[in-house]
Amino acid sequence: MKLRKPLLVFFIVIIITSILLFSNDEINTAKKLDKDYLIDKLILQSELDIYSESNIELTEEEFNGLVIPKLMNKLNSKDIFFNMKFENLYLYLNQDNIKLKGKLKNIPSTITMDITTIIKEDKIYFDLNNVKIGKLPIPKLILNPLGLSKSEKNLYIDNSNFNEIDIVDININDNNLKIIYKINNDKAIEKYIDTDQKEFINDIVILLEDTEESRSLANNIIKAILLTNYNREIPIELINTLKNDFTTLDNKTKTDLIFTIIKYNVEYILNILR
Repeated sequence: MKLRKPLLVFFIVIIITSILLFSNDEINTAKKLDKDYLIDKLILQSELDIYSESNIELTEEEFNGLVIPKLMNKLNSKDIFFNMKFENLYLYLNQDNIKLKGKLKNIPSTITMDITTIIKEDKIYFDLNNVKIGKLPIPKLILNPLGLSKSEKNLYIDNSNFNEIDIVDININDNNLKIIYKINNDKAIEKYIDTDQKEFINDIVILLEDTEESRSLANNIIKAILLTNYNREIPIELINTLKNDFTTLDNKTKTDLIFTIIKYNVEYILNILR
């Protein structure tokens, strides 16, 4: 507590100085997106691969809509920034890092910082560097006691809530972000597949696991089922791919697949493959 009081005084001095070095850049506003939006994009809109890693790209706007509400809550928690509250934040995606810009309530100056992401133990950590208020750099002497120089301290998003996927890596490019992930098959099937189709999915995952072509067919059958369950139209490109993948199977696997489809009465899939 003794350390925080002089830091608070120093922080106030910095804010006043930064106002004199005024920087009040325009900041974009994030439109909040919920967890279901991300899962929908990852499961229904991606090149789904239940056997290996998949990837999906998020635009800068989508990334902000998913991350900013959680990051705002973290930064506005009582142990960060001496209870000063952010009223707006936005993450700008650059080639090598993320630039965060924010505004504190009642302070006419912009806070900026560079962010790098680290994935560790089901959490996405944010490392902060080059923090400025206005045009004035904030030294690590201030950041260390606030827990802002070490991502493990405060700034992270717990992605264990996304039970259907495991995030493997995040690659940042200009204006977009690529998420590399693996599907948690049991969790995804439990949530997104109708009860009467779950055994069918489990059976074809095993039946079609041997070759690259058969795995592609399994992935695309599952995607067609997901689209149908969510009242989405199956694109003609996906239909053609299903037909082509089916022709690559050996006769025994074709026969086993047809009997499996008939057994579970998934006739629309059989009609596509014919």
